[in-house]
Amino acid sequence: MLPVLALVLLADTAQARWGAIEPDAASRPDLGWLTRFDTRPNVIAVDDINHAIEQCDKKAGYDNYCVIEIRATKPVSPFTINRSKTKVIASAHSKPVMAVAGRATISIGSDTEQVLIENVELAGVKSGFRPVYGIQISGSRIRDIVLRKNRIHHYNSDSSAHGIIVLGSGATDADRIGRITISQNHLHDMKTGASESIAINGNVTNWVIDNNRIERVNNIAIDAIGGEGTAAPVRINGKVFPNPVDAARSGWIENNTVTAMSTLSNPAYGRVRSWAGAIYVDGGRSITITGNSVQGAPWAYDIGAENCVIAENITLRNNTATDSHFGDLRLGGYSETGYLADPTINCDPHNTEDANEGHGYVRRLTIAENNFQSLNTTQPPLLIEYRTTESVIAESGLEPEPGIGNGKAVGDGNAYRTTE
Repeated sequence: MLPVLALVLLADTAQARWGAIEPDAASRPDLGWLTRFDTRPNVIAVDDINHAIEQCDKKAGYDNYCVIEIRATKPVSPFTINRSKTKVIASAHSKPVMAVAGRATISIGSDTEQVLIENVELAGVKSGFRPVYGIQISGSRIRDIVLRKNRIHHYNSDSSAHGIIVLGSGATDADRIGRITISQNHLHDMKTGASESIAINGNVTNWVIDNNRIERVNNIAIDAIGGEGTAAPVRINGKVFPNPVDAARSGWIENNTVTAMSTLSNPAYGRVRSWAGAIYVDGGRSITITGNSVQGAPWAYDIGAENCVIAENITLRNNTATDSHFGDLRLGGYSETGYLADPTINCDPHNTEDANEGHGYVRRLTIAENNFQSLNTTQPPLLIEYRTTESVIAESGLEPEPGIGNGKAVGDGNAYRTTE
């Protein structure tokens, strides 16, 4: 008997359907709540930000909107925001918030809503093989968070560092993280190990990553992830699979700039050129990628599925790429056999290794009007590996692959058109 996920994948085999359905524009985060903050600060913080947050109810009133302005004359310690309706903004000459190895510099936890972090400098540390994170939004039922115009730099871990990480661990759709905006931040000189500078991972919906500048990083710059087990896996017919809600979805990646990304300094990849993509969708769903620019990366853009999931409804339009080493765009699962075809493949995201992954599927892509300019790449500039189906890939020099004629393909083959 086929698992339920396989039945879902194969249910519409008779219906021809090519290309992505883009996320509804009404799903974009509504930022109207930002106008409810006063223009003047309620609390001035010169050293202890956690104490300043505790003062909000007294200074602004219980459950009222509170503005905390950081005016630090020396570097300050990490802090946690579990109070809703809170804005933290740094003055122009404020000293940075200093990272501590093994933890996040700024944390936002479950059941927190309407938080703005703006103009804050986060200075990283060398943490060896311990993790270290800049801003971490983690848990469930977190809504309306804006991270804007922050500077995050020099986070350095040989195992795992993030500049900004959103981790949705809620097990149901009702527990999702939603309405996240990551905008106009500058991330630079990041050594993130096996992690990424900006990542949306797990049960997270309705998000925007736009107008950020990311430069001199040694792994993926922006990642939208599904199927890693951030939300608790489920058991289907006796086998463990990623939770269906364990996917970054209904999102936009727009007008970001990535320059100088290389894994040559990254011990997590043996200090060699890995096939990392600067902007990567790994098992995400319903995502529009537009207006971005990538210069000097191994791969500029990558749409795949490392785990036992289906990445689908991804639009890649009006982006540019230059000076890529391997190529400008890579698509599909990277292992030869898909998890639906081989029941022996281990789909438990908590019990797999990278070397045994890449068995996912990619379908319903729309790729058009991009400006891929890299020359003398070591691979085809546009590489389609396995299991990319029902897609429109309208890029020059590519021949259509009809599959079996209705958007589907046999086995691990591909099926795509080259005209919209």
